[in-house]
Amino acid sequence: MDESEWQAQSVLNRNGDLKKGLKIASKGLTFVPERLFGMTDIYSLDLSNNELTDLPEEMEKLALLEELDLSRNNLEKVPTVIGELTNLRVLNLTGNKIKELPRDIIYLRKLEDILLDENQISKFPEILFQSNVTDIYMRRNGLQDVPAGIGKIQNLRVLVVSDNEVRLSRKS
Repeated sequence: MDESEWQAQSVLNRNGDLKKGLKIASKGLTFVPERLFGMTDIYSLDLSNNELTDLPEEMEKLALLEELDLSRNNLEKVPTVIGELTNLRVLNLTGNKIKELPRDIIYLRKLEDILLDENQISKFPEILFQSNVTDIYMRRNGLQDVPAGIGKIQNLRVLVVSDNEVRLSRKS
């Protein structure tokens, strides 16, 4: 794939600062191009609508990354390298085949928004109880229940679980 097909973007972060973003969406990628790992100053990376099944360990070189869009790929699990991207604030995993979240998610102390719509998660990821997440999106997952202890997520502002067979569990 030619780098000329990549779309550089200027993105405003939450503080109103202009940051560098990169969009490599809808390119049919089955792997992440190695040249990307030299771009250590990017804030936002959009790899949506590709054919990715995993991410290489070299992704950890993108340490400044705050927004990562992996929606509409072929991920069956959350890539382990995600736990190394400790500056992530937004993680979009919509439209994959993910069944559960790994424990490594707790290392993402700055993570605020997690989008898990249209996956195969049938059990609410209780690992999120130990996080600083404010917005959780889990539409159309086959989710069966939400633990009564959902209120233990201290910063939670938004929880969207529509289009599931959800019932509130009595045990926390």
